[in-house]
Amino acid sequence: MNYFKQTLTKSDIFTQPTELDETLKGLPRGEVGVLVAPGATGKSFFVLNMLLASCNAVVKNHLIVKPIRILYLSLEDRLEDIQRRLHSYMMGNLIMQSDIEKNENNFEIIAYKGSERLISKNIPQKENKLWQSLKERITTTKPDLVILDTLIKCYEGYEENSNPDMAKVLSFFNELAMEHNCSILLLHHTNKAAINSENASSQTNSRGASAIVDNSRWVISLKKQDDINVVCEAIKMNFTSIKPTTYSRLYKGVLFLEGE
Repeated sequence: MNYFKQTLTKSDIFTQPTELDETLKGLPRGEVGVLVAPGATGKSFFVLNMLLASCNAVVKNHLIVKPIRILYLSLEDRLEDIQRRLHSYMMGNLIMQSDIEKNENNFEIIAYKGSERLISKNIPQKENKLWQSLKERITTTKPDLVILDTLIKCYEGYEENSNPDMAKVLSFFNELAMEHNCSILLLHHTNKAAINSENASSQTNSRGASAIVDNSRWVISLKKQDDINVVCEAIKMNFTSIKPTTYSRLYKGVLFLEGE
């Protein structure tokens, strides 16, 4: 196997680079991003906002820069729970079914609440049935972005506070993103100290080992500003910069981009 197929020569330095192929703003294909937020912040509704914004011009999300196809795997909630949230979102935004169906770029939502994990320290990835099932789904549906909710439910046998362990876990997702030419977004919780912290954008506020942030090229946080507003802010951006953006809870917890 040739591990070094691509090379960069002196002449390449003077060639205009190709435009960054983003799925989300600042998150290119083949890379892993992390969305960090305390519990009950609106993380799930924010993801639903992204799903609808990816295929409908009525809903706005500042991270969605073009129509994309999203595969969302929930490892925490049942499909029935997600359906209720989506229905509330549709009602809150006055979105019609025809608004979604007329766009070929769409999203798919799947859920798994069993005891198996995508990554297990005692099972090689090639023998992991859940991991292989996800890879088959990605191969079939060809999403631009895969969202996994949440990171803690993705693995077993690895210590969350161990940098070597978390670096290994992240390496599997990086390989998956590169193999399928997509981006992967991991939903993750903040640590307990960060819940009431004034500095929500600190890289140290992510729960577990620092390797989770260190091995990701794109990290954003959500934090409650008050009872109505939630702020989305960049923690780490390797490819671009993103200004803090406010979303408002105006309808049954649904998040709206401020100004809509």
